[in-house]
Amino acid sequence: MTLPPVPFAGLPASSRVARALRDLRTLVADSEAAARMVAPADGVRVEVVSEVKPDPRTRGGYKLRRFYWSVQRRDAERGFGALTLQHYAKAPAPTWHVFPHDPDLGLVRLPDDARVLRYVPLRRLTFRCDGPDGEPLIGKVKRPERFAEAYALLGTVADAARQASFGVAAPRGLVPVQGMYFQTALAGRDLASQLEPENAASMLTRAGAIHAELHAWPTAGLPLSHPDAAWQAAQSDAAWVAHAAPDLAAVTAEVVARLEATRPGPAAVTFCHGDLACSQMLVDASRWSMVDFDRCTAGDPYRELALFLASLRHDAPCFDPGLTDARPVPESAEVSYLDAYAAAAGATIDEPRLAWHRACAELHYLSLRLRKDRAPTSALGDGVARLEALLAGGLPRARRRRRRRA
Repeated sequence: MTLPPVPFAGLPASSRVARALRDLRTLVADSEAAARMVAPADGVRVEVVSEVKPDPRTRGGYKLRRFYWSVQRRDAERGFGALTLQHYAKAPAPTWHVFPHDPDLGLVRLPDDARVLRYVPLRRLTFRCDGPDGEPLIGKVKRPERFAEAYALLGTVADAARQASFGVAAPRGLVPVQGMYFQTALAGRDLASQLEPENAASMLTRAGAIHAELHAWPTAGLPLSHPDAAWQAAQSDAAWVAHAAPDLAAVTAEVVARLEATRPGPAAVTFCHGDLACSQMLVDASRWSMVDFDRCTAGDPYRELALFLASLRHDAPCFDPGLTDARPVPESAEVSYLDAYAAAAGATIDEPRLAWHRACAELHYLSLRLRKDRAPTSALGDGVARLEALLAGGLPRARRRRRRRA
């Protein structure tokens, strides 16, 4: 019998998080249903996803707000299936759920021809289907408090993109009782899957120009990001990393101290995608497109640039140093992206500001790995190495302040 993978097995032995999840790990290991779901079979793709959501305690440390562990199977004959263990701190006990039931999304009723593209338990579901007139559509299901806002933003984006050189999805209706809405399906495959060492520089050149074009869109109708969003997130991410992986506490504390000493002033806000990575860009033979604007804001463009660059090693397989067959991607690829962005924006990159945000972005992805069960030792080590490199030469030094004469 194939045993289910132990949740958060990659956490360091010193981690209090691993100990806190002990009973939930046991439930997974003892589940015969989970063992059947992970069993390999011809023509079946199995994926396991999990996440822990922590809340900081007033006097230090964290408490577990929610947890899920989900094994998902894609079968050409039977379609999509998922078995999920979820637990909320306020709930009396953990519970198992079989897709399409989800405690936060309800009992999802999909169209007969729906093909599930992505399922994030307790948060969202994305699928593809045909509309009444045969038009290919993308459907999304979100928590009741999120779907109306996401659909409204979709309309705002479609209006802003009328003259864009790249495509975005147009709204195609919603089903409020299901927390479901529809948008046009766009052609192409995601950029992350198409990047190779040989084409990375040229494709990221195009991505940089598109990103600059996006940042020039009007911001009317967008929620405003907090001016200190990056700094607040960095402090939160560093605290969580130090808690979940105590061996990293020293380096994260040093990064936070340097970040505080070199904080840049507020930036002029621009239209920001909010969650841009290569997987959110689609490349077709004739046109590029951008998808998933659910978190778009009026915010700091340098924060988004930094997060995009940091995402390459987590989103695009050819940038992943953990792949044994990976060939090195030329360092010029990132430079090509930034050069193209600057040329399209008609501006010079503020290198100290970008370096500051890149350190914040690396902390974010370290934190994300530790929250989403993607924390093998090699991956954590790679993230720490980039943080240390930024400390050594990439982060701006603290500005000296002149003393005022009495």
